[in-house]
Amino acid sequence: MYCPNCGKQSPDEATVCTECGLKFGPVSTEPVYDPAINAYRQPVYIPATVPGKGVSIASLVLGIISVVFFLTAYIAAAIAVVGLVLGIYGKSKSKKLGLPNGSATAGIACSSVCLGIELTILLVAVIAGAFYF
Repeated sequence: MYCPNCGKQSPDEATVCTECGLKFGPVSTEPVYDPAINAYRQPVYIPATVPGKGVSIASLVLGIISVVFFLTAYIAAAIAVVGLVLGIYGKSKSKKLGLPNGSATAGIACSSVCLGIELTILLVAVIAGAFYF
């Protein structure tokens, strides 16, 4: 056994270190759980409230609304921009703590899809010579 104080090797049955005199306590053979490394792969509990969850849900709802109403160009584009901003904000708040936030990702995706559709329609209208107002 090695002394935890000085590092000197002592016989396994020794109760006192021969170098520094440190008393050895009883040695436990039961493993110690270290939460820093999560050695036993215990489930990691996510807190009940995820920061940014409310704005992430708002982003998801706005993204879905903007995709549904994509034919109302300016209204859907404005809703999609607000949904995109809220999704990015909610994702960044939860990412700082390393927590998952799927509703923010879904809100960002829905808002981006709507903005892509709106830009495509605007581009086609400009190319065709018609104004999309």
